[in-house]
Amino acid sequence: MIVINVLNNSNRFRAVFLWKRRGVKKMKTKLYQALVLGLLAIVGILMRPQSAFTAPPQAGNADTVDFFHASLTPTANTILPLDANIKFPNSVLHTGSGNGLDADFLDGFNSSVTPIANSILVLDANGKIPNSALYTGSGNGLNADKLDGFDALSTPAANSLLTLDANGKFPNTALYTGSGNGLDADLLDGLDSSAFVQQSQVSSLQHKLITKHANFGSSTTAALSSSPDDLSGATVTFSSQEVTGQTTLVVIWTGSFNNNTVGNGVQTRLYLDGNYAGYATHIVQPSPSEAWNQHAGNAVFSVPAGTHTVSLKWNQFFSGGLAAASDNGSLTVMAIPE
Repeated sequence: MIVINVLNNSNRFRAVFLWKRRGVKKMKTKLYQALVLGLLAIVGILMRPQSAFTAPPQAGNADTVDFFHASLTPTANTILPLDANIKFPNSVLHTGSGNGLDADFLDGFNSSVTPIANSILVLDANGKIPNSALYTGSGNGLNADKLDGFDALSTPAANSLLTLDANGKFPNTALYTGSGNGLDADLLDGLDSSAFVQQSQVSSLQHKLITKHANFGSSTTAALSSSPDDLSGATVTFSSQEVTGQTTLVVIWTGSFNNNTVGNGVQTRLYLDGNYAGYATHIVQPSPSEAWNQHAGNAVFSVPAGTHTVSLKWNQFFSGGLAAASDNGSLTVMAIPE
């Protein structure tokens, strides 16, 4: 068994050795063939003319690319080359609303979510143009449809904004007017409130207002001279406790006289603090005789603080002769503190 195994192993070794020798020979043969082909290729290149190295390569013109034909006219399932402007014609693009085309520019302008010069502003998260991109404030020229949701009108209407009229004023029809309207105006008929007496001042004035009356009834049976010959009529006196500052005296008098001679008359004269004040009334006896004739007058004085006396006196004057006469009336004086 041992001898047979040795022989078998020896035969196997010899067979392997012979196989390896044959493989080396085949490899040498293939190397010689490759070397010869390489040398022939080098010789062929060296023998090519110079124009073969300088002329542009000639591209192949295939009928299809990946089974698709090319066409200058946009056609379905074709390959479209660029046009004469080296652009794809717009006719092959999806354009218009909802086309899904996301361009880099629109008419040469970029878009921006922030207001930037020379850009297209996109709406904000609320679907609005941000106020920072608008001209606002006085003189901005923005003509909006509404202001805080209200329309502007030139005619007063509920829930609207009213424009000024042609005179730059709010029309009176849009104002609450009349008693109890609650309008607190700055002026009344162009006058400030200081030009009017307020109710509180009237109440105070009523407490300070002093009114005095005096009646008179005088007569004479003797003829009077034509020169002033004053007869006592009526007198009103205000004390210094009553006139404590500059005061206005309003004087009103009325009376009637009777003279038994037609053409004769009576003269009523007003005195302030014993001095003739320049106020007088003249009544001439008309026809028939014995008639009572009315006369009246008024005067206003401004006097300082102190005691003051207002007197009404009368005298007869004549044109037809001397005669007896009678005069009756009343004198009213109001003292109003200034």
